[in-house]
Amino acid sequence: MKEKQFQKTTYGKALTIQLIQFCQCVEGFSPKSLQAWNSLDWSGGCLRIKPLTCNDENMDGFIKYSKLKVPDTTHTSLDEKIHLPECRTMCLSNCSCMAYANSDIISGAGSGCVMWFGDLIDIRQFEDGGKDLYIRMSISELVNHEEPRHGHTAKV
Repeated sequence: MKEKQFQKTTYGKALTIQLIQFCQCVEGFSPKSLQAWNSLDWSGGCLRIKPLTCNDENMDGFIKYSKLKVPDTTHTSLDEKIHLPECRTMCLSNCSCMAYANSDIISGAGSGCVMWFGDLIDIRQFEDGGKDLYIRMSISELVNHEEPRHGHTAKV
């Protein structure tokens, strides 16, 4: 069956199953307007359940999401010379940095870092393929997750 294209929401991911499409907030976020969300209006997006600390690098961390279409790249920064551990550190040191990923779009391996600032818009979940995206979260949201250790597999 044909899939329709839909605009995705802030911090939300859209899933398409044949011609039926729905959105959901990623873990740690909830709909900005539950009433609109329940009316299938996802344009308001999702909000964090717990705010970021940001002032203390040890109070925020990242959850790894796999098999994603990465967010819109309007507000990003690219550094092709650094690896993921340095990318994580740079993202944590900037309160506006909300996510990061390897910049190698084809294989996701090797060096390179892309960081997203502000709202994460147009995230999609794929059954196969896609990239890993590390989304910044409050440390209290990481209780059931291991912090990504690049070079090791993280539980998500």
